[in-house]
Amino acid sequence: MADESDEENLNIPTNNQSENRSDEIIPTTDTDYVTRNQEIENMEVHHHPDVHHKSKKLKEYFLEFLMIFLAVTMGFFAESFREHLVDIKKEKGYIVSLKEDLLTDTSILTSIIPRAQLQYKKLDSLCILLKLAAAGDAYNIHRLYYLNFNYSFGLILFDQNERTISQIKSTGAFNLIQNKDVKDNITSYDIFYAGAIKNEAVDVANWMSDCNKMSQKIFDYSLVNTFGFRGGAEIFLNDSLPLKLISTDSMLVKEYMNKVKSLMMMLDSHLSLEIKQLEDGKKLIDLLNEEYHLE
Repeated sequence: MADESDEENLNIPTNNQSENRSDEIIPTTDTDYVTRNQEIENMEVHHHPDVHHKSKKLKEYFLEFLMIFLAVTMGFFAESFREHLVDIKKEKGYIVSLKEDLLTDTSILTSIIPRAQLQYKKLDSLCILLKLAAAGDAYNIHRLYYLNFNYSFGLILFDQNERTISQIKSTGAFNLIQNKDVKDNITSYDIFYAGAIKNEAVDVANWMSDCNKMSQKIFDYSLVNTFGFRGGAEIFLNDSLPLKLISTDSMLVKEYMNKVKSLMMMLDSHLSLEIKQLEDGKKLIDLLNEEYHLE
């Protein structure tokens, strides 16, 4: 029996131990491959978060929309308010500048209107003397010269200060003026000057120039070069100054007299326009002071 056992033991393959060892040993390359696959799977898990969020409620969407809407609206109103403040500042600047121009206008009109009124009266006296000269009646030739050289020309005509109004019209800044009453009065003041006073002033100046040319056919202008205008045309009131008319032709003198009378009519019409412009200018200044608190 012992022999059989030994034989059986001898018949057991000698490579059992090697087979067991081969089963236990895992190749290095396979281990690395498995490890890398596990790492990749882990990375895939970490880099792909769960995209399945819970859906928001309608109320949350509405609140988000409301917040965005309010932010945009408030920004719009803030910008509009800022622009409004800038426009108010510009408007006030234009109004202050316009008032300065109006003060200049009214000052000039206040000065030249009495001068024009006096000139109208003196031209009437000139016509009386010319009528006497045309009729061959006695007259004071020194006074005739004085009136002709002092009042038949040299009229000071009103020239509006258009500095601010021109700037307002050229830049479109007229829309900045919000007060309708102020805007209407500024427009009326400007149109009245451009449409009435300025045009008529040109006619008066041209007519006065024609009068001066015609008077040179009657009065001796060489005396002006000889004696000058020392102290104005009052020099001709000197009785010792030898004066005479170049022409005493009654038709020519009468024609000149009619020319002077026409000048008087034009001057009277122009005076009424300047007086109205002065009144409108003062009213506009008062309106600007009241509406924009300039005083």
